Amino acid sequence: MSCRAAVTVFVVTLGLMVGCTGEDPAAGLPSSAPSSTPSSTATTAEVVPETSVPTTPVVTGAPALPAEAQEQTPDGAAAFVQHWYDTLEHSERVMQSAPLRALDDGLCLSCDNFATTIDDVAAEGDRLAGGDITISSVQPSAILGNGSTTVNTLISYTEQQIVAPDGSTEVLGPAEEDVQFLFELAWSSSAWRVGGIQVIA
Repeated sequence: MSCRAAVTVFVVTLGLMVGCTGEDPAAGLPSSAPSSTPSSTATTAEVVPETSVPTTPVVTGAPALPAEAQEQTPDGAAAFVQHWYDTLEHSERVMQSAPLRALDDGLCLSCDNFATTIDDVAAEGDRLAGGDITISSVQPSAILGNGSTTVNTLISYTEQQIVAPDGSTEVLGPAEEDVQFLFELAWSSSAWRVGGIQVIA
């Protein structure tokens, strides 16, 4: 299985932390409305309410959560992590982090930092390219008494780049092979959520 993802910043960030709380950055979109001069021949004036532009576009086409990934079993946890990688690919392709953010518990700083990378690059009008992921293995652990578990994955990825609107590129990070990501999963409201992600040296 492979997917495009901005992994290099993710690896650097995760090498320093386990999932914890973090703040979501707030960003506003500038808006402008053309001015108009009323016609001198008009006999009546009709007030037309201005339509506001949503700051968060509707995102369609995100990967559907597989049925197996909805089971509180080791295989279900493994399927959920594979779904997370699929969603990572989608979020980078559309340069919107909302689908990816929906898969964590809201307390995973590692997850937030990674999603924020997508948001920040998109805010500059740029996009992410490269960072193609190949997953070599997905190894779930047994389900603990509190319903949580961990899933160890081994991945490789290609060079990561930021691509500007004019086509110029900036290398974000080099290719890496055989990097281990350990996912900490919690079972909440009948669904898996990512509580933290560690990079295992």
